Amino acid sequence: MQIITPETLEALASALTSLSVGESVCVTANDFKKLTGDDLTTFAAEGRLMIGNVSARTNCTIVTTDKLVIFTKNQHPNFHSHTADEVQHVS
Repeated sequence: MQIITPETLEALASALTSLSVGESVCVTANDFKKLTGDDLTTFAAEGRLMIGNVSARTNCTIVTTDKLVIFTKNQHPNFHSHTADEVQHVS
């Protein structure tokens, strides 16, 4: 997993948008503080809401530890893989 160091929330969003499905990157607690002004360990901080919003806009799952924010790109929400049985019924 790659550690990224975006300078702005927009740069973070751009990096997350370019991820492939299933790919993960992380931001350190220090970079989280630079981006948001909040400590990562403060649960109810506005910074967590900002990062959560960026994660949602870029279709990523977010996991936080006391040292990292980990983003993983999700499958597109409207994507539906058809099974062989479904394809036969549609044809």
